[in-house]
Amino acid sequence: PIFPLPNLVLLPSAVQALHIFEPRYRALIAAVLDGPGLLALALLQPGWEKAYYANPPIHPVVCLGRVVSHEAVEEGNYNVLVQGMLRAQVVKERKEGPYRVAQLDPLADLPVVPGREAIHRAAISEMFTHGAFAEHSLAEGIRNLLSHSVPVAAVTDILAFTFLQDIPAKQRLLEERDPNARADAMVGILTELARVGQIETPE
Repeated sequence: PIFPLPNLVLLPSAVQALHIFEPRYRALIAAVLDGPGLLALALLQPGWEKAYYANPPIHPVVCLGRVVSHEAVEEGNYNVLVQGMLRAQVVKERKEGPYRVAQLDPLADLPVVPGREAIHRAAISEMFTHGAFAEHSLAEGIRNLLSHSVPVAAVTDILAFTFLQDIPAKQRLLEERDPNARADAMVGILTELARVGQIETPE
């Protein structure tokens, strides 16, 4: 099942909360919960407003996700948490009842360059240990991921999902298969956020 959204890009390893209220997407979630719990979150292409209730085009690279928790709430709606699993390419698409389904091909990451990965790990660790993000509410979690040798590619996706507000830029990172290039981009984005002072401080 495809869940198209106009202003949200899920990335692997990140977790997104969704409130499901449209009848077609309530049916989608019910089917997902009856099956293996998988769905693909897709970003609608520009101009979707003209055909929102039909089948407006989506970007062909999507994030396959798994529903990790769900709650049925009033009027048949759902609250769900979806964890991103992997990048995938839409091969073909069709309608299945009120919602869309697609055949997907997984998009594997290109091989990492170990030397560059070590540089990115050190740079991100410094930012969240002694640098501008050391007091950020996510700092301890990021430090724990890095210290437990979680791949920098996974940490980068979490950082992009959390800090990158530009939706087209986030989609471009979803489409980027080179983990070193994604890490380069995120180190630059974090550096710029620190420079202009756009850093959340804990309450």
